[in-house]
Amino acid sequence: MSLTHSASFLQRKVEPQGQIEKEVKYFLDFYQTLAPAMFLSYERDAYFCTSDPSLRITFDSDIIYRCDNLHLTEPKQGTALLDDETFIMEIKCADAMPLWLVQALSTDKIYTTSFSKYGTAYVRELEKEQKGRVKIA
Repeated sequence: MSLTHSASFLQRKVEPQGQIEKEVKYFLDFYQTLAPAMFLSYERDAYFCTSDPSLRITFDSDIIYRCDNLHLTEPKQGTALLDDETFIMEIKCADAMPLWLVQALSTDKIYTTSFSKYGTAYVRELEKEQKGRVKIA
């Protein structure tokens, strides 16, 4: 969705278009006190299998975040979440993962794990906040 459309949508000036916007509207209606708290940005390379379009693999890099200047028109800058040599690979498939992919991942010792970009940035901010507090005994 364009920045202009998203602003109009969030200000309730346009009706939801499509399933995702309807779900976002429901979410906003349910949690009425939501407000932006973090800017999170990353570069994504996305691929899909030509013989099975339900198999998609994405690679995220250059992941940054910030907790100020949250408007999307602000320049893309912030704190790096991972080092420059680290990528997040996400594999999505409707059914079981193809055997050729399982074998390739096993050969390179790549195993399933969980990682949340927002969750990791949130924990880092909490840790910074905790370090800044003065303990009085």
